[in-house]
Amino acid sequence: MTDTPTADTAPEVPFKRKGVKRRAFLIGGVAIVGAGLFGISIADSNAAKDAKARITGEGEHSFATWLKIGEDDIITIYSPHTDIGQGSNTGLAQMLAEELDAMWDQVRIVSAPAEPAFANVGLGRAFLADITGKPAIINGIPESFLSFIARQMNLQMTGGSTALRFTGQVTFQKVGAATRLALIETAAKRLNVPVGELTTQDSRVIHAKSSRSLRYGELAAEAATLSLDNEPTLKDPSQYRLMRQSLQRLDIPAKVDGSAQYGIDFAVPNIRVATIQAAPVRGGKLTSVDTAPALAIKGVEKVIKLDDAVAVVAKGYWPAISGLRALAPNFTDGGHADISTASIFAAHDALFTKGEADGEAGEGDVQAGLGAKPIEAKYQVPFLHNAMMEPFALTAHFKDGKL
Repeated sequence: MTDTPTADTAPEVPFKRKGVKRRAFLIGGVAIVGAGLFGISIADSNAAKDAKARITGEGEHSFATWLKIGEDDIITIYSPHTDIGQGSNTGLAQMLAEELDAMWDQVRIVSAPAEPAFANVGLGRAFLADITGKPAIINGIPESFLSFIARQMNLQMTGGSTALRFTGQVTFQKVGAATRLALIETAAKRLNVPVGELTTQDSRVIHAKSSRSLRYGELAAEAATLSLDNEPTLKDPSQYRLMRQSLQRLDIPAKVDGSAQYGIDFAVPNIRVATIQAAPVRGGKLTSVDTAPALAIKGVEKVIKLDDAVAVVAKGYWPAISGLRALAPNFTDGGHADISTASIFAAHDALFTKGEADGEAGEGDVQAGLGAKPIEAKYQVPFLHNAMMEPFALTAHFKDGKL
């Protein structure tokens, strides 16, 4: 039997030995973190290369994922947001083109591919700064790390007024300004003049002293090889030519002439189309439906009964909608059949007459606070569904057991 040392009898480890262990731990920890960040940086670089390869064709040159300039002077901007009628993509194009000093007629804006390489890092950075109230700390986080997080989250979204105030201000204006600087630097070498003697306007770098100028298109290939400034100086608003101007919306012509592509326009070989009729009242359930009339229509392949809806699957949209229209499904009302605008207004009036506040807005003496005689007015709006104009549509691809 051997004695086990107690706290009083255990030999003390020399401090130097402890220090070695502690130092080894710290060095090892730093090495692990460093290796992780290095790996993330490599992954970020690879994602950027993937994005560049995805958007550039012959005679086109990519700048910071979101922008490419063609040797024909066409400037294409890739937006990570969906313009669903609010005009945000035109606004984003204005913000980038303004800082780039681009010729507006040569600017195009298209949707970025729904791929990890196009994750919206700027949105993530701005959103974190906004919700934490600590922009200095968030801005100190390496771009590669934020890019990694954004890719893991598949961060492409539209909503919350984030397009212009986040993506536009945090990313697009800086990309435009940084690309402009790269074009100027390239032109300075070509013309053998100081950078400070060059100006830009309408997609050209201009040397006024010698009356020479170069198009962005002829500078793009070399400029795209330069590292872009992460924090370029942006224009003073007094210098704006495109921003704060009412320009023609870039999305309107395609919507007018019918060339705009909506979700319902998407098609691939052998695609099947399903149309669906849901219970007309919220909470309603499907009780019965005779599927024979739909199945009798040429092109209809299947009728699917759901808990609160019925769907028809066919070889095209017309047989699918025709099959659905041939059905006469029966639904319950979910106990909500009597709900109407009038009944909702009546419920509002009853609550108002009852006069019991819910307390959510706080407490206090309104009249004393206003210091004047209150003016009373009643406002009511009907119940409205915030729905899109096009039929709601999505496309799924099922192959090899994967959807």
